[in-house]
Amino acid sequence: QPDTIEGLKPLYAAIIHGCMAGLAKEARSKIYRDRILRGTDGFGAFYSWKRLGAYSSNLQVLSCFFHQPWIEFSSSIPRFARGWILNEVAMQLSGLGRISEALQAMRLALSFTRQSKNVAVFNANLAEIEILLGDLAAASKHGKSGIVAAIRFKEWTRICNTLAITAMTYLERGLWSEAQRHFIGAKK
Repeated sequence: QPDTIEGLKPLYAAIIHGCMAGLAKEARSKIYRDRILRGTDGFGAFYSWKRLGAYSSNLQVLSCFFHQPWIEFSSSIPRFARGWILNEVAMQLSGLGRISEALQAMRLALSFTRQSKNVAVFNANLAEIEILLGDLAAASKHGKSGIVAAIRFKEWTRICNTLAITAMTYLERGLWSEAQRHFIGAKK
C-alpha cells in the first residue's frame, strides 16, 4: 500500500480511467474504498484523508462518480452507494474548509441512507458540520437521531461517538447537565 500522496497518484489515475471505462462501481469499492482509504473500519481506515490529509485529491476523484458533481450520479453507481459517496464528499469538503458545501452534501447523503446502519454515522457527521456552522439546535437533533440509529443497528462504537457529539452540542449551548449525561454515556 502506498504511504504518501505521491504514492497514491497511480490509484487516483486508475479511478479516473475506471470511471471513463464505465467501471465506476468497481473503482469506488476496489480502488477508492479498499486501497486509497484502506477500508472504513478499524485502525488505519480512511487513511488518505485521516493520515495524509489528501482532501483535494480525494475530492477530485470522487467527482468522477458524478455526471454533475454532488448532484447527478453516474448511472453505474448503485443507489446503495450514493449516500456513502456523498458522505465522503462532505468529509473532503469539510477538510478543505468548504463547510457550507459540506453541509449540503451531508444532507443529501442522509437522504439516500434512511434504512442503513450508516444513518448513525451520517447523522453524527452532519451534527459535527452543523456545530461548525453554529446551528446547535440542528446538531442536537441529528446527534440524537444518530444515537437512535446506532442503537437500532447495534453499532456500539457508533453509539459512543454519537453520544459524544451530542454532548458537544449541549456543551456549546450551555446545557451542562445534559452534556455531562451524554459524555458519561459515551464513556460507558
